[in-house]
Amino acid sequence: MENFLTPNVAGLIMVTGAIFPAFIIYWLRNERHKPAVFWFQFAMLSGMLWSVSFGLIALVRSPELRFAITNFFIIAVPLSAISTFIFCYEFTFKKKVPRGVFVLFIPVVLMFIFSWFNPYNLIYTMENPYHTAEILVPANEGSIRPIINVGMGFLLVIMSAGMVLGEWMNSSQKVRKTQALFILISIATSSILSTSQSILG
Repeated sequence: MENFLTPNVAGLIMVTGAIFPAFIIYWLRNERHKPAVFWFQFAMLSGMLWSVSFGLIALVRSPELRFAITNFFIIAVPLSAISTFIFCYEFTFKKKVPRGVFVLFIPVVLMFIFSWFNPYNLIYTMENPYHTAEILVPANEGSIRPIINVGMGFLLVIMSAGMVLGEWMNSSQKVRKTQALFILISIATSSILSTSQSILG
Protein backbone atom coordinates (compact mmCIF):
# COMPACT_ATOMS: atom_id res chain seq x y z
CA MET A 1 0.00 0.00 0.00
CA GLU A 2 2.83 2.40 0.85
CA ASN A 3 4.39 1.76 -2.56
CA PHE A 4 1.06 2.50 -4.26
CA LEU A 5 0.34 5.82 -2.50
CA THR A 6 3.22 7.79 -3.98
CA PRO A 7 3.13 11.62 -4.19
CA ASN A 8 2.16 11.30 -7.87
CA VAL A 9 -0.77 8.99 -7.11
CA ALA A 10 -1.89 11.17 -4.21
CA GLY A 11 -1.67 14.22 -6.45
CA LEU A 12 -3.76 12.60 -9.16
CA ILE A 13 -6.37 11.55 -6.58
CA MET A 14 -6.60 15.13 -5.32
CA VAL A 15 -6.89 16.59 -8.82
CA THR A 16 -9.66 14.13 -9.78
CA GLY A 17 -11.36 15.05 -6.49
CA ALA A 18 -12.40 18.28 -8.21
CA ILE A 19 -14.73 16.42 -10.59
CA PHE A 20 -17.63 16.10 -8.13
CA PRO A 21 -17.79 19.77 -7.06
CA ALA A 22 -17.42 20.77 -10.73
CA PHE A 23 -20.46 18.62 -11.52
CA ILE A 24 -22.43 20.23 -8.66
CA ILE A 25 -21.57 23.72 -9.90
CA TYR A 26 -22.67 22.81 -13.42
CA TRP A 27 -25.83 21.07 -12.18
CA LEU A 28 -26.91 24.21 -10.29
CA ARG A 29 -26.02 26.62 -13.10
CA ASN A 30 -29.66 27.62 -13.69
CA GLU A 31 -30.49 27.89 -9.97
CA ARG A 32 -27.98 30.54 -8.92
CA HIS A 33 -30.66 33.23 -8.73
CA LYS A 34 -32.18 31.41 -5.74
CA PRO A 35 -31.11 32.30 -2.18
CA ALA A 36 -27.86 30.63 -1.04
CA VAL A 37 -27.25 28.76 -4.33
CA PHE A 38 -24.57 31.13 -5.66
CA TRP A 39 -22.59 30.93 -2.42
CA PHE A 40 -22.97 27.16 -2.33
CA GLN A 41 -21.43 27.10 -5.81
CA PHE A 42 -18.67 29.43 -4.63
CA ALA A 43 -17.94 27.11 -1.69
CA MET A 44 -17.74 24.20 -4.15
CA LEU A 45 -15.39 26.25 -6.35
CA SER A 46 -13.17 26.94 -3.33
CA GLY A 47 -13.13 23.20 -2.63
CA MET A 48 -12.07 22.60 -6.21
CA LEU A 49 -9.27 25.14 -5.82
CA TRP A 50 -8.11 23.37 -2.66
CA SER A 51 -8.20 19.91 -4.23
CA VAL A 52 -6.59 20.83 -7.56
CA SER A 53 -3.87 23.04 -6.08
CA PHE A 54 -3.00 20.46 -3.41
CA GLY A 55 -2.79 17.78 -6.08
CA LEU A 56 -0.65 19.91 -8.39
CA ILE A 57 1.73 20.76 -5.54
CA ALA A 58 2.37 17.03 -5.14
CA LEU A 59 2.81 16.52 -8.89
CA VAL A 60 4.98 19.53 -9.78
CA ARG A 61 8.75 19.25 -9.46
CA SER A 62 9.74 22.87 -10.08
CA PRO A 63 10.07 24.78 -6.74
CA GLU A 64 9.13 28.05 -8.44
CA LEU A 65 5.96 26.63 -9.98
CA ARG A 66 5.10 24.80 -6.76
CA PHE A 67 5.43 28.11 -4.91
CA ALA A 68 3.05 29.81 -7.36
CA ILE A 69 0.48 27.04 -6.93
CA THR A 70 0.88 27.26 -3.14
CA ASN A 71 -0.14 30.91 -3.27
CA PHE A 72 -3.52 29.78 -4.62
CA PHE A 73 -3.69 26.81 -2.27
CA ILE A 74 -3.38 28.93 0.89
CA ILE A 75 -6.46 31.03 0.06
CA ALA A 76 -8.72 28.06 -0.71
CA VAL A 77 -9.63 27.27 2.90
CA PRO A 78 -10.47 30.84 4.04
CA LEU A 79 -12.45 31.42 0.83
CA SER A 80 -14.35 28.24 1.52
CA ALA A 81 -15.01 29.27 5.13
CA ILE A 82 -16.33 32.70 4.11
CA SER A 83 -18.52 31.39 1.31
CA THR A 84 -19.85 28.63 3.58
CA PHE A 85 -20.75 31.22 6.21
CA ILE A 86 -22.60 33.37 3.66
CA PHE A 87 -24.33 30.31 2.22
CA CYS A 88 -25.46 29.16 5.68
CA TYR A 89 -26.71 32.64 6.52
CA GLU A 90 -28.80 32.85 3.36
CA PHE A 91 -30.02 29.27 3.81
CA THR A 92 -31.06 29.88 7.41
CA PHE A 93 -32.58 33.34 7.13
CA LYS A 94 -33.73 33.06 3.50
CA LYS A 95 -32.39 36.49 2.57
CA LYS A 96 -29.25 38.08 1.19
CA VAL A 97 -26.34 38.52 3.57
CA PRO A 98 -25.64 42.13 4.71
CA ARG A 99 -23.04 43.83 2.50
CA GLY A 100 -20.79 44.50 5.50
CA VAL A 101 -19.98 40.78 5.63
CA PHE A 102 -17.93 41.13 2.44
CA VAL A 103 -15.14 42.83 4.43
CA LEU A 104 -14.22 39.26 5.43
CA PHE A 105 -12.67 38.85 2.00
CA ILE A 106 -10.18 41.68 2.60
CA PRO A 107 -7.68 39.65 4.74
CA VAL A 108 -7.77 36.83 2.17
CA VAL A 109 -7.12 39.20 -0.73
CA LEU A 110 -4.25 40.84 1.17
CA MET A 111 -2.77 37.44 2.05
CA PHE A 112 -2.90 36.44 -1.62
CA ILE A 113 -1.18 39.67 -2.71
CA PHE A 114 1.47 39.44 0.02
CA SER A 115 2.14 35.77 -0.75
CA TRP A 116 3.91 36.70 -4.00
CA PHE A 117 6.36 39.08 -2.31
CA ASN A 118 6.32 37.73 1.26
CA PRO A 119 7.15 41.10 2.92
CA TYR A 120 8.75 40.70 6.37
CA ASN A 121 8.06 36.94 6.06
CA LEU A 122 4.39 37.61 6.80
CA ILE A 123 3.14 34.66 4.77
CA TYR A 124 6.07 32.24 4.55
CA THR A 125 8.50 32.15 7.44
CA MET A 126 11.64 31.74 5.35
CA GLU A 127 13.72 33.71 2.92
CA ASN A 128 13.19 32.92 -0.77
CA PRO A 129 10.31 30.43 -0.28
CA TYR A 130 10.20 29.84 -4.04
CA HIS A 131 13.48 27.93 -3.70
CA THR A 132 12.33 25.51 -0.99
CA ALA A 133 12.52 21.80 -1.66
CA GLU A 134 9.59 21.12 0.69
CA ILE A 135 6.30 20.09 -0.88
CA LEU A 136 4.32 22.50 1.30
CA VAL A 137 5.99 25.81 2.06
CA PRO A 138 5.75 26.04 5.86
CA ALA A 139 4.05 28.78 7.87
CA ASN A 140 5.65 28.81 11.30
CA GLU A 141 5.50 31.37 14.10
CA GLY A 142 5.29 34.90 12.73
CA SER A 143 3.14 34.03 9.70
CA ILE A 144 -0.34 35.50 9.39
CA ARG A 145 -1.59 32.39 7.58
CA PRO A 146 -2.67 30.53 10.74
CA ILE A 147 -4.53 33.63 11.97
CA ILE A 148 -6.56 33.81 8.76
CA ASN A 149 -6.89 30.10 8.03
CA VAL A 150 -7.41 28.78 11.55
CA GLY A 151 -8.55 31.83 13.52
CA MET A 152 -11.01 33.45 11.15
CA GLY A 153 -11.85 30.24 9.30
CA PHE A 154 -12.58 28.22 12.45
CA LEU A 155 -14.80 30.98 13.88
CA LEU A 156 -16.79 31.26 10.66
CA VAL A 157 -17.26 27.50 10.42
CA ILE A 158 -18.52 27.34 14.02
CA MET A 159 -20.95 30.19 13.34
CA SER A 160 -22.09 28.51 10.12
CA ALA A 161 -22.71 25.21 11.86
CA GLY A 162 -24.55 27.00 14.68
CA MET A 163 -26.96 28.71 12.28
CA VAL A 164 -27.72 25.50 10.40
CA LEU A 165 -28.02 23.47 13.61
CA GLY A 166 -30.58 25.98 14.86
CA GLU A 167 -32.51 25.62 11.60
CA TRP A 168 -32.37 21.83 11.89
CA MET A 169 -33.68 21.91 15.46
CA ASN A 170 -36.41 24.52 14.93
CA SER A 171 -37.74 23.81 11.46
CA SER A 172 -40.97 21.86 11.20
CA GLN A 173 -40.42 21.08 7.52
CA LYS A 174 -38.98 17.66 6.79
CA VAL A 175 -37.21 18.87 3.63
CA ARG A 176 -35.52 21.74 5.50
CA LYS A 177 -34.40 19.36 8.24
CA THR A 178 -32.89 16.99 5.65
CA GLN A 179 -31.15 19.88 3.89
CA ALA A 180 -29.80 21.21 7.19
CA LEU A 181 -28.49 17.77 8.16
CA PHE A 182 -26.73 17.42 4.80
CA ILE A 183 -25.13 20.86 5.25
CA LEU A 184 -23.95 19.98 8.76
CA ILE A 185 -22.32 16.78 7.48
CA SER A 186 -20.66 18.77 4.66
CA ILE A 187 -19.35 21.35 7.14
CA ALA A 188 -17.91 18.60 9.35
CA THR A 189 -16.18 16.98 6.37
CA SER A 190 -14.69 20.24 5.08
CA SER A 191 -13.56 21.13 8.61
CA ILE A 192 -11.56 17.90 8.83
CA LEU A 193 -9.89 18.68 5.49
CA SER A 194 -9.11 22.28 6.42
CA THR A 195 -7.70 21.16 9.78
CA SER A 196 -5.39 18.74 7.98
CA GLN A 197 -4.16 21.62 5.79
CA SER A 198 -3.49 23.74 8.87
CA ILE A 199 -1.45 20.91 10.40
CA LEU A 200 0.53 20.45 7.18
CA GLY A 201 1.28 24.10 6.62
